[in-house]
Amino acid sequence: MQSISEADIREAIKRPSDFGYYGDLPIGTTWSLGPMILNRDSGPLEQSNAAVVKKVFAELFGEEGEDNGWEVTRCNHWAVGWVEHLSFRAIDDAGVPTKQFIEMLRLNAEVEENVCLDEDDLCAREHEALIEYLEWNATRFLKESVPDDWPEVLAREVQNDVHNEESGPWVSDNDIKAALERLEWLEQEDE
Repeated sequence: MQSISEADIREAIKRPSDFGYYGDLPIGTTWSLGPMILNRDSGPLEQSNAAVVKKVFAELFGEEGEDNGWEVTRCNHWAVGWVEHLSFRAIDDAGVPTKQFIEMLRLNAEVEENVCLDEDDLCAREHEALIEYLEWNATRFLKESVPDDWPEVLAREVQNDVHNEESGPWVSDNDIKAALERLEWLEQEDE
């Protein structure tokens, strides 16, 4: 078990000065607002880690809710539209750190060490994001008649050209066009 100091407890339950909360959780008393796990601009890595954290908490402590010592706090945010925090009961009525607090510290340490909590989940989300990216960005270059599974085929064709950035995948238009040309799916521009 990780040792939790009084300073760790104070930091965990410290209510942010610019945080307006009107819910029922005793955030700032025995509950921590918790780390931000997701926002409107989160890419596949943050989405994957947030899903894993929620899954682990549900498996260990039960469904999200005050009675189970954790819940997702959704907030508006001036810069990114909205954020989700994994709020948790940090200390019990006697001031003793909870199992939820200990688990959050363990997960935070794992993210610091490994960056990703579940490689398989991340790969699936990156692939899904690439398919969506190609559907949005490659359609304008396509011939009229292509197979229904064209995004999957194109994804395999451009796999070495994909740049996975924080916000998601990116492939240059030139690489998309070159892949479509190899597949004989590129709409020829009128001279």
